[in-house]
This record gives sequence, structure tokens and C-alpha cells, in this order.
Amino acid sequence: MVIARGGPPALATLLLVVAAAPPRGAAPRGAAVTDLGTLGGATSQAAGVNGRGEVVGTSATASGDLHAFLWEAGRGMRDLGTLGGRQSWAYAINDRGQVVGASTTALPREGPIAVHAFLWEDGRMRDLGTLGGRDSRAYAINERGEVVGESDVEPGRLHAIGAHAVLWRAGRIQDLGTLGGTRSRAYGINDRGQVVGSSDVTPVRRGRLVSGAEHAFLWEVRGGMRDLGTLGGRQSRAYGINDRGQVAGTSAVRTAGLEPGSEHAFVWEAGRGMRDLGTLGGPDSHARAIGAAGTVVGTADLGASPGRPPTFHAVLWRDGRPTDLGTLGGDQSQAYGLDESGLVVGVSQSDGAAGGVRAHAALWTLR
Repeated sequence: MVIARGGPPALATLLLVVAAAPPRGAAPRGAAVTDLGTLGGATSQAAGVNGRGEVVGTSATASGDLHAFLWEAGRGMRDLGTLGGRQSWAYAINDRGQVVGASTTALPREGPIAVHAFLWEDGRMRDLGTLGGRDSRAYAINERGEVVGESDVEPGRLHAIGAHAVLWRAGRIQDLGTLGGTRSRAYGINDRGQVVGSSDVTPVRRGRLVSGAEHAFLWEVRGGMRDLGTLGGRQSRAYGINDRGQVAGTSAVRTAGLEPGSEHAFVWEAGRGMRDLGTLGGPDSHARAIGAAGTVVGTADLGASPGRPPTFHAVLWRDGRPTDLGTLGGDQSQAYGLDESGLVVGVSQSDGAAGGVRAHAALWTLR
């Protein structure tokens, strides 16, 4: 299970194998981190990986646009194109090689450019459409080809000022509703069809949106959308779910001594509720994906250093204990996806030529 046109040649792959205790910025013992390069531009970011080691994400091109990519070992980075516009973003891939994301469409004769969810397979990008509104985005896909994301709702419906979490299944789009507010997003789906995401919990009153909280949710065919609560703060978001029904995400916390607005990674389980995964010493952490065995990846703050901005590193939580995954040599990194064989993907800063810093898609191999 997955837990999240031919372009210019990618940059040479940089493989760093660390065999000793890591200094700040290096990968941990027993790990390797690979620079996946770009589609000719300056930056790239990986978002998802499947059991075959295929990686998807978004890269700047030589022309300065952003395009979805598919990376394979030995083949490098492939440009997946767009739905007619100049920009596209890939977020997830399943073991069948189906990729989902979002793309701008062809320029309209009038009005703003639309962004539509897409499904890419067999070399072709297909527009998944919307609920009747202008925009949609697809964030995750399971092994059955079921896709989740968000879509603007059609004009004239209740809560038409927002977008709703949606499920694309068997060629149809289904509105998953909200927790009472105007907006919701679905970020993850498992092979049992359980969906997670976040929703505004504040209702619309007299046609006006009253600001309020956003909560993580779990949606099931029987039972609909369930509020998973928070770690004590007002906001939470769920990003991933495995086939055991374990949910990973991020929540605002309310704990003495922490900075206002701090957020922590969490794991939620039925009957146990939401468990705080902590940080790497700083006030914040964020969980982005969860594997079949409950392994979680995301990012965490290392803590403030005098005269320096906050430093975030990709992190892996196993049995509740965090491991700093390090970087490609720069200060910052983030993890967004994982598979079951020990592959983690995301983005990392690296030390560029002449002292410059660049951010590239990164693949961590855990051994």
C-alpha cells in the first residue's frame, strides 16, 4: 500500500552514504540520501513514493515553470506535462504507477486560470474534473485507483463559497461534505477506502463565514465524517492513514511553556485517541505520512540557535521515537512520503557551488 514530455536532462545524482555519527545536517547512521535533481530549473520537491521505488513530485523547468515529475532509478526524472497550462504538481503514486496531482488548464478566453485534479497513467494525463466549481486538486491514491482531494462546489449550493473534500471512484466524483463549515480537504486514503483530511468546523451563519477551527477528520462509507479533535489547540489536520486505521497528522497544542501557535505531529487510533509524537527539541513538528507498521515521517524543529532562523529537518518516528534524517548538506529538509521498504522522500537544501544553497527533491534510503 502507498502511504501519500520529455524534459531537459536532470542534474547528476548525488549519493551521500554516511557511515559515522552525523554532524548537524548529515544523514543518520545507516542511511543514504539521494539528490534527485531537477527538470532543468533551480528547485524540486518530492511528494510520494511507491513500492517499486518510483518517486513523484514537482520541479522547476529550464523555462521557469513548475511541472509534475516521475523519477525512476537509472532513468532519472521524467516530465509528466500539464493539462494545457504551464504548471502542474504531482502528490502521490501507487504501486500500479498511477500518479495524481493538479495542473493548470489551457488559458480561458476570460476569467482566471483554472487548476484541475489529474490522474496520470500509461503516459497520459487525464482531467478528473470538479464538483461544478472552477478548481480541484488530487492529493492521494490507493491501490484500487480511488483518488481523494478537494474541489470547489458548484454555484448555488449550500456552502458554495468554499471547497469540499472529494473522492473520485469508478469515474465519478463524490462530495464528502464538511464538519459543519464551508471548506474541507481530503489528504489521504487507505486500501479499505477510509479517508482522512481536515475540515472547517464552524457553520455558516446568515450567509457569512464566521472564523473558527479546522479539525482533522476520518471519513468512512458507513458513518460519514468523524471529527478527530486536537492536541488541545484549535487546529488539526490529518495527512495519512494506513490499512490498520492509524492516522498521522499535525495539531496545535496547548501546553505550558510552549510558544503560542506551536504544532505537534500526532498519531490517532480508534479507542486510543490522539497521541503527541513530540519534536526534535524545538517547539514544532509535522507528520505527513504513515506506513503499514505505524512508522511516521514528517519534519521537526531542532530548536533555535542564536542569530539563526528555525531549523527544520526531515524526521522519522518509529515506535514513537524520532530520528533526524538530516539533509543533503544544507540546513533544512522535510519528508512527505514513505514506502514499506525503507524509502522516504521529500526536499532538502544542499550546499551549492560557490557557497550557494539550493533545494532539491531528496530520497532517503534507510538500512
